[in-house]
Amino acid sequence: MAAVAAAVLVCATALGVVGAEVVDEFGGGASFIFGDSLVDAGNNNYIPTLSRANMTPNGIDFAATGGAPTGRFTNGRTIADIIGEMLGQADYSPPFLAPNTSGGAILNGVNYASGGGGILNGTGKVFVNRIGMDLQVDYFNVTRRQLDALLGKEKAREFLRKKAIFSITVGSNDFLNNYLMPVLSTGTRIRQSPDAFVDDLIFHLRDQLTVRACVAFTKHIWQWQWPDRSCPDDDDPERRLH
Repeated sequence: MAAVAAAVLVCATALGVVGAEVVDEFGGGASFIFGDSLVDAGNNNYIPTLSRANMTPNGIDFAATGGAPTGRFTNGRTIADIIGEMLGQADYSPPFLAPNTSGGAILNGVNYASGGGGILNGTGKVFVNRIGMDLQVDYFNVTRRQLDALLGKEKAREFLRKKAIFSITVGSNDFLNNYLMPVLSTGTRIRQSPDAFVDDLIFHLRDQLTVRACVAFTKHIWQWQWPDRSCPDDDDPERRLH
């Protein structure tokens, strides 16, 4: 609980700083969201997976849909939705895989999160399918090229630097649905101590955000949940879902 409280405090502090900066020529804030089921806005609706939330009682308190489920793993808003509201977004960041997430809609931000996803590609395989951080960052690079086409490269770079905030909520599945999975992860636990596994997570996440993303995340919010190479050249990263 102390770790969760600390994460919330970090989020609130970061928002206090960012909120004063995002009011510029681009208007309200844009939120680009990476993570797992805590912030998934419906990406898992579009992939064959056992990790789904597009059914009641999920969404019963989500005012934007009148109580209908959206694929969020919650009765109402996610923390990412609340952050977007505080940033002054006109609407919630849409899931990347939704067919209408294109054109002007991406100027509001995009949600890449996926229930069951984690830092490591092997995390969440019990769900058959999920979008891990490698693929989420690849999807962000697709959005980045769309922004270049929409605004021009210089304006797109300025948009990401001045208006965008990057929210990252990831890590718990790497333990719960990977390292600590009964039977399935026995070999991993034999090969790696808990400390070595954490070091591996940190190494992969650093690579994903500093190399694979191909862009500097100038404003970001970290939500750590576990208390208790070169840019990709694949123009169709969705092919790597399976």
